[in-house]
Amino acid sequence: MKFFLVVSLSVFLSACSTFHPISTRLSDKEQMAVGSWIFNDLEFSQSFTVRKRDRTFTEHRFQVIDYKKPAITLTIQGTWKISNGKYCETYTQTSYDKWHDLIGTTRCMDIIKQSESSFEYLSTDSAIVRERKLSKGDARRYTKVPFSFITPEAARSYRIESH
Repeated sequence: MKFFLVVSLSVFLSACSTFHPISTRLSDKEQMAVGSWIFNDLEFSQSFTVRKRDRTFTEHRFQVIDYKKPAITLTIQGTWKISNGKYCETYTQTSYDKWHDLIGTTRCMDIIKQSESSFEYLSTDSAIVRERKLSKGDARRYTKVPFSFITPEAARSYRIESH
């Protein structure tokens, strides 16, 4: 009887170790968001974002914070999810010291439109973010030179500091 109990417990525990709760599965909307995306419609804020299936992301961003000061480039890492019509991000790291207080906070934004090739949502300051999915070739290029996505107009208009 003890042997049967030990074997049963061992089988149960090994089965549990490979069990993935429903929350780790990606919804259809989340699957559409996986991949490499670019947002460069605005001159003052542009980004190249890679969202992975494990719900982590890396974003390389060009941002004008104060028009009297140089624009900045920074890198943000964190986790993401889509739920109830909202796209949510939680920062786990940022290369910009002044945004370190955002680490650990979750910010959710209303999704406007989403497809396999475009993703639109309202940023926390109510600007419309229009991301376009990149081809594999463009994604490789931006991954090798992360801030090469900055439009020539923005690069000419601002002095840029890297963080």
